[in-house]
Amino acid sequence: MRHDSIRSASVRALLLLLLPLAAVGCDVVGIGDDTPDAPIDTSERLYPAVQGGDRVLIDKTGRVVVDLDGYNGTREGAEGLTPARFWDNGQNWDYYDAQGEVAFSIRADDAYAPSEGLIRVKLDNKWTFVDTEGRFLINPYLNGARDFSEGFSRVRTPDWGYGLMDRTGAIVVEGEFDDLGDMRAGRALFEDDESYGYIDATGARVIEAVYDEAREFSGGRAAVRQGQRWFYIDTSDNRPLGSTTFISAGDYAEGLAPVRTENKWEYIDESGARRVEPLFDEARPFREGRAAVQIGDFWTFIRPDGTQIRDAEFDEVEDFSGGLAAVIAGEQLGYIDTEGAYVWFPRD
Repeated sequence: MRHDSIRSASVRALLLLLLPLAAVGCDVVGIGDDTPDAPIDTSERLYPAVQGGDRVLIDKTGRVVVDLDGYNGTREGAEGLTPARFWDNGQNWDYYDAQGEVAFSIRADDAYAPSEGLIRVKLDNKWTFVDTEGRFLINPYLNGARDFSEGFSRVRTPDWGYGLMDRTGAIVVEGEFDDLGDMRAGRALFEDDESYGYIDATGARVIEAVYDEAREFSGGRAAVRQGQRWFYIDTSDNRPLGSTTFISAGDYAEGLAPVRTENKWEYIDESGARRVEPLFDEARPFREGRAAVQIGDFWTFIRPDGTQIRDAEFDEVEDFSGGLAAVIAGEQLGYIDTEGAYVWFPRD
């Protein structure tokens, strides 16, 4: 269904290191999981790190702002808030602002960072959303939920179908789909009997389910597969690159997309012209002017011209967000800036 070589296990590895929960984030399985092209939040926030075996929150300069003594889990932050979990007759979450102050707290089984001002949380095995002051949008009743994207959340309704919910908490597309992706460029990927197409925000099937595999829209285009070959479509189901096809194809971002025309991954521009040579065993879309690539067993980042910001030496990496990228070296977590310099050196 999704092309796994675009996305390594870095997100899960980082979250398991920082938040040792079973089945982290497995509320909904299928389209939209580990989606790499979510809007990047660049507002000031704090970053989870580990120092001497204890959790801390650092700012983008590497300064420790909060010592999370007594906390047993953290999650990556967004929109100025970073969640940290502690136990007190149940699971509680504090949301820290960029100054290291607790903006609000909530009791929940699971909780995430904000997306478009709303936070998905899980209580008694059901999902709901709260705002950035901890006020509930709706009572918890959903069997699954994803972060908001373009004003909609992909949710799993009580009948276990997939639909869309708007920011008021109203179900605007009923749970009639086998699976459903996030809203991107006014289109959401849907599954129908193991084929894939796209709906609009009203639920209308604007691109019929004729594809064997498909990705969500990014940069106004989506990679789709028919038979053994991948190609790109626009939101009207036209093929902007004509008859050009690929062995594998990733998401457009910042004008470039990772593709395979040979055994190795390369990058093409919006005209289909090669911009970075086929050198990589895995490759991800660009984020904040840098793209994560795997060379042999290790990861690094490249600039749009293909030059590396440092040698490939990381076991796992996360995409850049807010000027920093989380990296794992020898099972230890660190952060680097966009030129490859350590802001937080990997340590226990």
